[in-house]
Amino acid sequence: MKSLIFILLFLVLLPGCERKLEEREYLAKVNEETLSQEEFEASFSEDEWQEMSRKEKEQHLQEWVNLTALAQKCDMEKLSEVGVIRARINSAVKKIKANTVIANHLNNIKITEEELFNYYQLHKREYLKEIREYKYQRIVISDETAFRAAIEELKSEKKFKEVAKDYSETSEGSTGGYMGFASKGDMEAEVWNTLEGLEQYRWKSVQIADKYYLLRWYEKREASIEKNYAELKESLRTELLKEKQDDEYQEIMKDIELNFDIEIKYLTGGDTQ
Repeated sequence: MKSLIFILLFLVLLPGCERKLEEREYLAKVNEETLSQEEFEASFSEDEWQEMSRKEKEQHLQEWVNLTALAQKCDMEKLSEVGVIRARINSAVKKIKANTVIANHLNNIKITEEELFNYYQLHKREYLKEIREYKYQRIVISDETAFRAAIEELKSEKKFKEVAKDYSETSEGSTGGYMGFASKGDMEAEVWNTLEGLEQYRWKSVQIADKYYLLRWYEKREASIEKNYAELKESLRTELLKEKQDDEYQEIMKDIELNFDIEIKYLTGGDTQ
C-alpha cells in the first residue's frame, strides 16, 4: 500500500517538477540577465572546476550575481557613458579578446617525448650538479667477536688494509678493503654519514642491519656532473613549452603585421625622448 501511495504521489508531482526544471534553466538571474550552467563552468579551467568544492562554486556564483548587479547599476546611473569609463571598458574588452586569441593558439602546442629528449641532449651541459666523492676502505664483519678483535688490532695500530685482509667478509677485503671513489648515491646512507663525519685516515665503526662496518676515507674530491634526463624532465618540459609559446606568439604578431592595415602616429606634445 505504501508503494502505491508513493507512485501516485510521484505521478502527481512530476508535472510540477518538469515546470520547475524549465524555470531553472539558468543558475542565477539579475533582472533580465541570466547565467547558465555552461557559461558558469566556462569561467574556469577544467581542472579548477573539478577541484572546487560545492561551497566554493556557490561563492563564485554569488560573486557573479554581485558583479552583474553592480555592472547594471553602473549602466542605470549612466556612468558607462562617461568618456573615460567607456574607453576603459573598450580597452578591457580588447584585452579579453586578445588573450583569447593567444590562449587559443598556445593551448594547441604539444610536446612529444622525442622533442623533449632532443631538447635535453642539446642543453644538458647547462645543467650540472656538484657532488662530493670519497675514496674509502671498508671492513665488513657479521660476527661480533671477530668485529671486536678487528677493532683491537686497529687500536694497536695495525694497518687498516691488513685488518681488512684478515677479517673482512666481502670480496674487496682480500685486497685491503679499497672501494675507490664513490658518491652519496653509491652507498648506504649510514656509510655516507659516517664518512662525512670522519677526518682523513681516521676510522670509525657503524652497524648496518646484522653487519658491522669499519670505515675510513683517504681521498676526497668535488666533482661536477650532468644531471640525468629523469631529474630534469619536468623542468625541461616547462622551459621548452615556454620557448614554443614565445615562438608561437611571434608568429601570431608576424601574421598580424603582414595582413593588417596598421598606422601609428607619434604622440604630440610632451617629452618626445
